[in-house]
Amino acid sequence: MATKLAVNFGDVTDACRRISNFIHKTPIFTNNKINELTGRNIYFKAENLQKTGSFKARGAINSILKLKAENSSVAGVVTHSSGNHGQATAWASRSTGLPCSIVVPKYSPAVKMAAIKEYGAELIQCGPLPTDRMAACEKVAQEKNYEIIPPFDHNDVIAGQGTIAMEFLEQVPDLDAILVPISGGGMISGIAIAAKHIKHGIKGK
Repeated sequence: MATKLAVNFGDVTDACRRISNFIHKTPIFTNNKINELTGRNIYFKAENLQKTGSFKARGAINSILKLKAENSSVAGVVTHSSGNHGQATAWASRSTGLPCSIVVPKYSPAVKMAAIKEYGAELIQCGPLPTDRMAACEKVAQEKNYEIIPPFDHNDVIAGQGTIAMEFLEQVPDLDAILVPISGGGMISGIAIAAKHIKHGIKGK
């Protein structure tokens, strides 16, 4: 049965406090040409400069720190990922002293698989289908008594990603809208929760 997702702004503020000593407060950039083309002031939040190279570090470290606080005897964590969440979870596990296994499809970029191993995680390759990932992940969790940290559909992952909006609106308080790329939906969920609480009239795309 799927976990019921229920995240509020308090969860995001807790995440912000919890992860602040582990992550970068990423900078904001602008571009005059893009401003001219759009007729607006456009600001870019550079999460590519975040730990492990993506926003995924926020949700991964928040989930693992909270997990350890609630269960000091946790044996380790496992997740499935095509790359970015895997790297983030491997980094977060090393940062908090937890064993970690990462399940990736065989087509994952070699550079991302190498990074996962460099962070000290066990790398497990699987077939190309989403069901292959889940099956391999659940097998590891059962065999090693590890906790699964999903890549996006998880309360603590969503709350961690929501800290992007808290930073963004602190850096640029007059934002009218935030445009967010979507894959699994964890980042846009967290950003929408935080942004709408901080600035009710802001638009999300």
